[in-house]
Amino acid sequence: MIQESVSGSVRRSRHPVRATVQLVCAGQRWRAEVLDLSLTGFRVMRPWDFPDAPPGWTTSIVLIPGSGEGILATAELTRCDLAELGFRFVEPSAEDELRIAALIRRHGVTHMQCTPSMARMIAMDEAARAALGGLSYWMIGGEPLPGALVADLQEATDAAVEN
Repeated sequence: MIQESVSGSVRRSRHPVRATVQLVCAGQRWRAEVLDLSLTGFRVMRPWDFPDAPPGWTTSIVLIPGSGEGILATAELTRCDLAELGFRFVEPSAEDELRIAALIRRHGVTHMQCTPSMARMIAMDEAARAALGGLSYWMIGGEPLPGALVADLQEATDAAVEN
């Protein structure tokens, strides 16, 4: 049985959820355990190194249910205390929907090919970087591929990278 309550702008489900979430902002990433989840938002245990952030702070998230498949979304911080963080899901703007992260998510991209320069630009965009989790194969070529870029990409995705 699912019990729901409303706290602020987040409707909480009391249904147990086995999932983690990856929070991404300004090039930093945190992984947190989901406490509860609903159609409007979610709560997570606060990572120990998560900064004090004001309500309204927006992040790209990758929700990772027990099955291991990542779901990319955008969420806004509604609550930040010592033990937990509360977020509500927000609709991406029309401009955001044209970004590569949205295209990867919308079309379920699993294989990708680009130059190292483009791969670097993708890795620098936090939403696009979060979307890379769905890739399984990435062919990068057409110019020299620096080892530092490969290492950076391997932090963002488990995809096989071929040069």
